[in-house]
Amino acid sequence: MEIFLRQGVAESTAERYDRNAHEWQEFVGSRGFGHDPWMAGFAVEEKRALVVFFILGLLKKGKSDHYVRMTMSSLHHEYRVRCLDTSLFDSDATIAVARKALGKRARELNLHHEKVKRMPVTLDMVQWLRVRYWKATVEKSMIYMAVVLAFNYMWRVSEYVFKEGSGDHSIGADDVVIILEGSDTRRHPWTITRAEAHKVATILFVIRSSKADRTGKGRYLYLSRKSDVESQLVDDVIEWCVTSGVKQGEPLLSRWRVTGRGRGRPTQLKLT
Repeated sequence: MEIFLRQGVAESTAERYDRNAHEWQEFVGSRGFGHDPWMAGFAVEEKRALVVFFILGLLKKGKSDHYVRMTMSSLHHEYRVRCLDTSLFDSDATIAVARKALGKRARELNLHHEKVKRMPVTLDMVQWLRVRYWKATVEKSMIYMAVVLAFNYMWRVSEYVFKEGSGDHSIGADDVVIILEGSDTRRHPWTITRAEAHKVATILFVIRSSKADRTGKGRYLYLSRKSDVESQLVDDVIEWCVTSGVKQGEPLLSRWRVTGRGRGRPTQLKLT
């Protein structure tokens, strides 16, 4: 049952929970409660006090507010998947106050956000990137392709950047359908040829998995030659499919290259 319930969160989230889970085990072990880490034999008041001491202990170790919140979420998750009483995390007033005490004041938050604020990407930047990156090297072409597709379709990072353990989010070569003009002929990134580039009418990108899509409906995004800019992007995508050597079952934004002046082994690089 526990294994089944653990599948209820995304793989990347489960990995973050696992990385933080050791904190609680070490804490209860240091206090001599290692034999009963889930506090089955504790009164509510004892559980409450122990969790608050746990939060204080993490802060004294120099852990960030974000890390403490993630660790608390990890502990809450452990209680859920083990079918234990979660009321301590769901509705306990003392624990709620302890969580709030972690928060920064408005001025501190503003200063923090100012430091990490990202500037928006503009069309001028994308055009500048194409001039300097497109066809410069295969790796730079991959960076340009990632930026232009993400810009055009407002993709989340996880929808085009491959991450080990959660690669099902990033768009794969199998999720791209290339439709040729005046026919029902379909191609994929690993079957299209440069000679057919001028025949391409539409490219369909399917986002099959996303953090924002809990129901698995997917998103179907079309790219056609409706304008000169879109036509250029169609040609760029086809050129990428051909030059990258991407194969079936691989991330769309990955490339194969033979090193050693053509005598070495083919090596694969994924956008990560």
